[in-house]
Amino acid sequence: MALPHRPTEPEQVSTTRERERERILREPFWGAFRRRRPAVDVVLLPPEARTPSGDAEADPSYDEPAVVVAAAERAEILTAELWLACTGADECDPAGPPPRWTHGPRKGVVRREISRVLTQADPVTAALAVDRGATALRDEGWTVTEPTDGTPRVLASRGEGARREEALVLAAVDTGRVVVRYRSGGLVVPRAAARRLVAGGAA
Repeated sequence: MALPHRPTEPEQVSTTRERERERILREPFWGAFRRRRPAVDVVLLPPEARTPSGDAEADPSYDEPAVVVAAAERAEILTAELWLACTGADECDPAGPPPRWTHGPRKGVVRREISRVLTQADPVTAALAVDRGATALRDEGWTVTEPTDGTPRVLASRGEGARREEALVLAAVDTGRVVVRYRSGGLVVPRAAARRLVAGGAA
């Protein structure tokens, strides 16, 4: 009688790594980052334990500068891609607001917000920015809303709960001003790190 095949240690390691890669690619946050930066190793931690107060446990991985930098870099990449799709331009008005961290939906969660602004755009470019932004976001699987009242704009979201990402494309045709804003899904960090990031400091 043939004995069942028992995976060797190398086979088990290979299978585990394949499952981990698949898990990362299914993540809306890190999946997109991994596809754009395949040379960067990404490791997803299990859901963090929580104290009765709801704060994250003192896990050093949540206070690693690399985690914060990677999240900020991904936000820059997505904003730049959306900006390029909307305007066809690599540059934006340097007078626009700087990137910033904001508080998320609960304590210990932060979100990266980036805005790009184009001023003195001709009416055609400004109007097309909204249409192009809507198309680009839909193609990437975002839920897109185009309000018919007021200033031409696109509101979009992707993901649920604390990981919900949001995007805005707005065109003030009369003034030639185009605004593209991206707000990331939530990043879990220790509460002290969240306060420092929102205040403009480092994790």
